[in-house]
Amino acid sequence: MSQAAGQLDSSDPLRILVNGQKPSVRDLRHPAAINYGHFTSMQVRSGKVRGLQLHIERIERSHVELFGTPLDIEMVLDCMRLAVSEMADCYLRTVLYESERGTTAVMTVQRPAVRPSDTPISLLPVEYQRSIAHVKHVGTFSKIYQAVVAERAGFDDAVHTTTDGLISETTGANIGFWDDAGRVVWPTQPSLPGITWHLLEPALAQRGVESVREPVSVSDVAGMREAFLTNSIGIAPVGRIGDHEMGDPSVIVDLLRLTYDEIPWDAM
Repeated sequence: MSQAAGQLDSSDPLRILVNGQKPSVRDLRHPAAINYGHFTSMQVRSGKVRGLQLHIERIERSHVELFGTPLDIEMVLDCMRLAVSEMADCYLRTVLYESERGTTAVMTVQRPAVRPSDTPISLLPVEYQRSIAHVKHVGTFSKIYQAVVAERAGFDDAVHTTTDGLISETTGANIGFWDDAGRVVWPTQPSLPGITWHLLEPALAQRGVESVREPVSVSDVAGMREAFLTNSIGIAPVGRIGDHEMGDPSVIVDLLRLTYDEIPWDAM
């Protein structure tokens, strides 16, 4: 779920538009020089996405917090619709920033559709708290650095913890657990309220699977049956956290993927 050095796969072509147009050097000056903005990411299939309203609420809320001005959501949606009209199956990132005070710019970045890992992911616990964790902001240096540290230590990614070992999230995903009571447990430490996570909770409830928020420490991991990650790419299994080998994650991951696959797609 992570590319530690923040590198792009050269085999994946990127399609970038700013306000629905191929960007000029002038268009890219601001985001290249000033690392301040927010974004949302989603899988697109046949021009449709899951949880569109949740994405809208995220960017509206974040824009007011970061810039103090309301967002013209129809303008943003028009830019997104234009992007997917020419690439209807993709992984879409929509970045919002102000090119000048009070003037919102919308950058859409598309690459081919991606799938979550089927190989269980190993996570190195790293003491770190992402700043303004509830906002999906563009300040990514520190979290990429944590992933680099983890990969150099022989892990796939890092999982963030407090000084006393309480787990929050990974560098790019929410983490959840399946406990002995058959519940899905989400850690209570500050983290990004992921769209996939919030789509799964009510869908799991319809299947009779309880979801709870509880503190989870690194030492608590040994008492959990399985662990998994959720983000805009999908749902991925976790095989190891620190020195602890998790149980076979296929049962809960299969259930989560089946549940997620039944969530309807929304037309843009």
